Amino acid sequence: MPTVTIGDNTGDTYSGTADNWLNETNPVNNGGAYEYFVVSGEIDVGDRSSSLLKFTGISSIPVGKTITDATVYLKAWFTQAVNGFSFTRVLRNWGEGIHTGAAISDGESSWNCYSYPSTWTTAGCKGSGTDKASSASYSTNKSFTSEAYASFTSAGILDDVTKFYNGTYSNYGWVLEAADGYMNEFYSRNYTSGNRPYLSVTYTNPGTGNFFELF
Repeated sequence: MPTVTIGDNTGDTYSGTADNWLNETNPVNNGGAYEYFVVSGEIDVGDRSSSLLKFTGISSIPVGKTITDATVYLKAWFTQAVNGFSFTRVLRNWGEGIHTGAAISDGESSWNCYSYPSTWTTAGCKGSGTDKASSASYSTNKSFTSEAYASFTSAGILDDVTKFYNGTYSNYGWVLEAADGYMNEFYSRNYTSGNRPYLSVTYTNPGTGNFFELF
């Protein structure tokens, strides 16, 4: 079964993803260059965190395939049990940015903006039907293990990846959110190889099954 790798996880260049941490406490700051991103509900008043994640390498899958499985893998750094951990498809063309908490520049995303100076309808990518899809593609109550990969797969994630691939949806990825106050931190694409996010996609050719991995 042929395997195609986008942004090899053993190297320093990771061109197959983009991610960014959105923090309510620092609403005009960009975190696209952090080595981790955070997902948490309301820990203190005004201190929620969501994160944006997309796999741009989906466009490298050969044309004409039927995708049968899609699984996202994130490696946890700091972990707590969380209720309502979700992936919801993003509807805005957000910019990752190059900062570690500095003020955003043109085209970058933050809690307030998806592509500065353009703002989310509701800060934090919270606008249902405008900033993000009206329903989550994945939602669960989940416990994570520090320094271990967690997998995320569902019919909704499969449908999103299929439609990112065939062009039905623009590939703006997902916003990762939590319903409660517990905080979880995951290694971003800026961390060392072997720890970065990746997406595994299984697709079929006529009469065969093939495995495609982005990592």
